[in-house]
Amino acid sequence: MKKIIILSMFFIVSVSIFSGFVLSRTSQNMSIRIHSKDLPEQGLTIINPSDPSFDARLANAVVGELSEVVNDFKPYSIFLENKSRQTVVAYMIQWCFTKGDGTNDCYRKAFSSPRALMEGEYLPAEYEARSGRIKPNSSILFSLISPDGSGPFRLSISREEAEKIKQGAKPDKSELLHRFSSKLAKYTDVTVSIDGAFFEDGTFVGDDTSGFFVQIEAQINAKRDLLNELAVNTADPHKSKDEVFSHLRTFAEQPATDLSNQSTPADYYNHFKRFYANEILSMRQTLGDEKGLAIALEPIKKPWRRLTKKQK
Repeated sequence: MKKIIILSMFFIVSVSIFSGFVLSRTSQNMSIRIHSKDLPEQGLTIINPSDPSFDARLANAVVGELSEVVNDFKPYSIFLENKSRQTVVAYMIQWCFTKGDGTNDCYRKAFSSPRALMEGEYLPAEYEARSGRIKPNSSILFSLISPDGSGPFRLSISREEAEKIKQGAKPDKSELLHRFSSKLAKYTDVTVSIDGAFFEDGTFVGDDTSGFFVQIEAQINAKRDLLNELAVNTADPHKSKDEVFSHLRTFAEQPATDLSNQSTPADYYNHFKRFYANEILSMRQTLGDEKGLAIALEPIKKPWRRLTKKQK
């Protein structure tokens, strides 16, 4: 049985499976075996802690952290490396932990830059490094846990701890990571996989057990449809600007939808149509009718990517 926990909004290929890397915790008298599934034929590889280059990569990625802190979160970290000729603009990483009884708990972390798959998106160099996109011949660090507790795997905290954090107190990193390790001690194996990834030309690769492809597709379709409707209404000489924006409000005022692993493509579509309608209405408030509409409609003047799943 598999329990899926969604942590972020987000065919058959040859995969490489690296197994046998064992992390020992003498204090807890157990070990956890690390496996990884990546997409080498598509140029996407996972570099896990058993790789000879991992320590040097990690040292460059976490400059300034105490060595004992780094050693604690290192076992639950990987680098996703892009050896292809294209930038990766959206992806889903999955950690599946196996318990002693054979059941799995899976944690997913998604990143997406939908504008790159719509009208394209230029980012200055200073923002590119922090964007989450993975340029050719580069890699990015992922960790299930992190020194500041911001990783996907979360711990429950007491009311007293929550109050201290609310008042600005920072938790002790070593203690926090020790608690993470203790909670993860119930598992015997973990498999880290690239469940799906979009390249900048719209090509998608991966097993897609999470339905990531249709989630991103629904988000993009929602904006495209909304902008096409807006363009038609704006061009209609019989409609006033108030009527044009009133049409947007019919979507913006729809009930909010919380997305989860149970959400359908229609849920994603409606959620993002509402989101983009509100975004355009905010432009109107800030820029006025004419300029707000002009900027909102600019994306549909550019070529959008055609999303396609790479065939077997």
